[in-house]
Amino acid sequence: MEDETDPQGAMLPSYQTYVDSTEVSTTPQTAATKRNLVEAYNVIAGFASYKNDNEKARTYWNKTIAIDPQNATALAGIKSLSGAAKTAKK
Repeated sequence: MEDETDPQGAMLPSYQTYVDSTEVSTTPQTAATKRNLVEAYNVIAGFASYKNDNEKARTYWNKTIAIDPQNATALAGIKSLSGAAKTAKK
């Protein structure tokens, strides 16, 4: 569904719709809901990072960390943003 050499974010609208509806819901979040949110946040953040929207990427990876503080994807993503900032300053 996605071009591996030049992704266009075909799945982003679905993930964003899920995030938007879940974040405004007053229903308590289940473990499955949290797992799905982590996946959605990581996908949105990863694509934002790919498109050099580091602020959006950081926002969504921080949302992942709020749910799962040891999430390897989010931790690596935030670390890569920090590395990119250091490289840009040189």
